[in-house]
Amino acid sequence: MMFTYAVSTDIDLARKALEDYHYSMTPEGLIPGKYPSAYCQIISTFSLHYIYMLKEYYQQTGDIRTVKKYLPDMDMILGYYDRKINEDDLVGRLGYWEFVDWQKEWGQSAGIPAALAKGPSTIINLMYGYALKCAADINEAAGRTGMAEEYLNRQSNIVSTIQKLCWDKEKGMYREGPEFAQFTQHAQAWAVLNGMMDKENAQRILKAAMEDDKVIKCSFSTAYEWFRAMEQAGLYADTKESMERWSGLLEQGCTTCPEEPTEGRSECHAWSALPIYEMICCIAGIKAGEPGWKTVRIQPNLSYLPDLQGEAVTPKGKIQFSYRKDAESENYEITMPDGLNGHFIHEDGSKQVLHGGKTHEFIKNKN
Repeated sequence: MMFTYAVSTDIDLARKALEDYHYSMTPEGLIPGKYPSAYCQIISTFSLHYIYMLKEYYQQTGDIRTVKKYLPDMDMILGYYDRKINEDDLVGRLGYWEFVDWQKEWGQSAGIPAALAKGPSTIINLMYGYALKCAADINEAAGRTGMAEEYLNRQSNIVSTIQKLCWDKEKGMYREGPEFAQFTQHAQAWAVLNGMMDKENAQRILKAAMEDDKVIKCSFSTAYEWFRAMEQAGLYADTKESMERWSGLLEQGCTTCPEEPTEGRSECHAWSALPIYEMICCIAGIKAGEPGWKTVRIQPNLSYLPDLQGEAVTPKGKIQFSYRKDAESENYEITMPDGLNGHFIHEDGSKQVLHGGKTHEFIKNKN
């Protein structure tokens, strides 16, 4: 859905996906990993993505009426996870397929974090924490302030327990379980997305996860969360190494993006289309400033590209952009559609107003 939003204003497929998952809800409170289907396959972690989808749908469309229809589904999923909390105050075994990522170290468990064989998984608990955070935002927008407060309290309890039981002072990262000394980029990324530390410490943790060869790295299936954590921490320039995995696909003879660069089961997989989102929303830096694109927020990241030009589609019309940088200056030219205002944000955080129907040019001299 996020990749569709980056290249199209047609939200029919997004609405259809939400509707299908709504109808697929099981009585105990999870959704199947695919629906409709000849058989029911439940990937218990994927139910959380349904909640992320609702938050992202609202941000894209501002359509709170549609989102309200699915609030009971969200409550059921979060209720299921709440019932799986053990005496250590963390979510334990979920049942079904607890898939997180295709990793060599988790090969025998079909992508299930190895920590679950010994106790709770930090990744899964922080995925749940982030879902609670999204649910709080959705409920606030829907006017259910009491539920928003409850979900924020639950999220606070989860992240506090993770901090107490899973922080490894020597490594400067979160372990993959209270008593499980495995370290992953996944856990560090989800900790950042849950707001568990300030920007300086977020950078320290993520850099440690990049530099340590023994840390399990995010694959294509979980790269989106890694990129978002890097972006939030102000480390987007350091995503270059991760992005080069996609550049290398051409050398492997790929004409589409496979599920994984090696041993992939699908040679054209949705979650591998990440560069579509990154190019428009992060490198070009064009995002909705408010739900439903009432305003736009443009903050380019030309850390590892000398120039970029093109157009981005929004519900208010197309934004044309041309970015160029050299040793002496950085040049940004942006043409806004009628009726869409917003802000251009420079690297130092300063803002300049963007007016609809006008062409803006910003030049920053480096000397």
